[in-house]
Amino acid sequence: MGRVSKYIWLLLLAQYNNAMFKEISPTHRLLWVLTVLAVACLLPTFVFAQEQKPVEDPVMTIIRERVGAYRQSVGMVVGITRGYGRWTHAYGTLDRGTIRRVSNSSVFEIGAITGVMTGTLLAHMVETGDVSLSDPVSMFLPEAVRMPTRNGQAITLQHLATHTSGLPALADSISLEETQNPLATFTVDNMYAFLSSHTLTRDIGSTYEYSELGMALLGHVLSVKGEKSFDEILHERLFGMLKMTNTHVVPTLGMKAQTPTGHDMALRPMEPSVLPPMPAAAGMHSTAHDLNIFVSAAMGFIYAFPMLPEDDKSDSVKIAAAFETTNRALYPTGRENEEIALGWLVRTVGENVIHWQHSMTRGFSTFIGFDKRRRRGVVVLSNAANGVDDVGFHLLNSTYRLRPPPRAARAFISPQAYDTYTGLYEFQPHLTVTVSRDGTKLFGQPPGQVRNELIPRSGGEFYLREEDAQITFVKDESGTVTHMLFLKDGRTHRANKVR
Repeated sequence: MGRVSKYIWLLLLAQYNNAMFKEISPTHRLLWVLTVLAVACLLPTFVFAQEQKPVEDPVMTIIRERVGAYRQSVGMVVGITRGYGRWTHAYGTLDRGTIRRVSNSSVFEIGAITGVMTGTLLAHMVETGDVSLSDPVSMFLPEAVRMPTRNGQAITLQHLATHTSGLPALADSISLEETQNPLATFTVDNMYAFLSSHTLTRDIGSTYEYSELGMALLGHVLSVKGEKSFDEILHERLFGMLKMTNTHVVPTLGMKAQTPTGHDMALRPMEPSVLPPMPAAAGMHSTAHDLNIFVSAAMGFIYAFPMLPEDDKSDSVKIAAAFETTNRALYPTGRENEEIALGWLVRTVGENVIHWQHSMTRGFSTFIGFDKRRRRGVVVLSNAANGVDDVGFHLLNSTYRLRPPPRAARAFISPQAYDTYTGLYEFQPHLTVTVSRDGTKLFGQPPGQVRNELIPRSGGEFYLREEDAQITFVKDESGTVTHMLFLKDGRTHRANKVR
C-alpha cells in the first residue's frame, strides 16, 4: 500500500472513531466517505507530478552541450519564431573571464547576414519607386568611374544582390592577411579605382559566386541614392518601423555594454572586427531580439508587431511587400536544391523551403533562417568561430542532424605547471575546494567529499568528466594564480585563492 493510500485509510478510520461522526446520519456519513475517496484518486497523480524531475527544453539542451560539454562556444543565444510567437534561449557568458550571462539583448557581430538586410533595403527602395532591380549600377556612380561590362551587358542592382554580377569575391588589391574582415581598409576610392580597371572573366548573370565586394558596392549605391549613410537609411526605411533599436553598424554605448568578447575556434579571446568603410556586406551588429523581429517580418508576420502605428499601414504594407520581393528565388547557386534570392539562400527539399544565411567573423558565428510554410524561424548567435549551421537547420527541421560531439581532448601540462594551480579556493565563507596534485594529475576536492580529477584542455583550462563543468584558473600580470572560475549550467562562479 502506497503512502497516499495509507494516509487516506488512516484518515477514514480516525474520523469513523470520532464521536461526532457517529452522530450524523448514515447518508451524510456515506457522502463524506465518497468525497475522501475521490480526493484519494487525485492525490497520487498530484504527488507523482510533484516528484517528477523537470524536463529540459530541447533547445537549451543543445546550446548547453555546445557551450559546456563540447566547448564550442562561450555563450550562445537562440531565437525561435513560431507563427506570431517569439522566444529566446540563452546559455553561457559574455566572456570566459566574467559571470555576466548572454541574453536576448547581447550584441553580436553578424557578418554576412548583413547582406540579407542590404537586399531587403534594395527591395524596399524598389517598392517606393526609388530604384528598379534592373537599373544599371553605373547610373548611380560618378561619371569618372567606368563600371565593367561584358558582351554589351551591364551589371544591375539585382546582379549585385544575388552575387551574379561576375565581380570577384574581393578586389585584387585587398590584403588577405585579414581573412575574416578583408574589407576593413577598403575605401570608396579603392572601389572606384578597382571597378574602372577590372575586366570581367565570366558572363553577367550566368553564375552565382559570392562577392563580398559586390554586396558592399550595392550598399554604397543605395546610400548614395538615399543621400544617407548605410546605417541611417536602413533605420529610416526598415528598422525604425520594426523597432530594431539594437541593430547598427557602429554599436551605441548601450549596445557596447552588452557586446560579448569574440573567441576563435579554440575559445581564445579575439579583438573585435574593424568596421569597414563600406559595411553593407558584413558590417552589422545585432541581437537575438532584433533578429527575431527581422525573421518574423520576413515570414510575413509584420502585423503581429503591436509597435506599428494603426494609422501607418501604408508603410507597413510596403515593408511586407519588400520582404516578399527579397524572398523570391532568382538564380541557381550551382548547389543541389539551392537558389539565391536578394541576399537569402533558398534551399528546397520536397515541400520544405528554407530561406537562410550564415556568417563567421573572426570571433562570432551566426545563422538565421525560416520555413514560411511551417511558420518557423530560427536565429543562432555564438561568440566563438565554430559553425552553428547544423543547430539552425536542426531547429528548423529535425530531419537535419546535429554534428556529432567532438572527442574530449586532454592537453599535456607538466607536473610543475600543475603546482601553480594547487591551493585552497573559497567561493564564499565555509564553501571551499582544495586543488592538489597527485603525480601527473590535478584534483579538486570540497571538504568531506570525494575528489574529482581536473582534466586539462589547455594551459589554465580544465573540465570535469563526472559532470558538465569547466574550470579556468586566472593569473595576474605577474603570473600568479589569483582565482578560478567554475562554469556549470550556464552560470560562472568565482572562487578566490586564499592560500
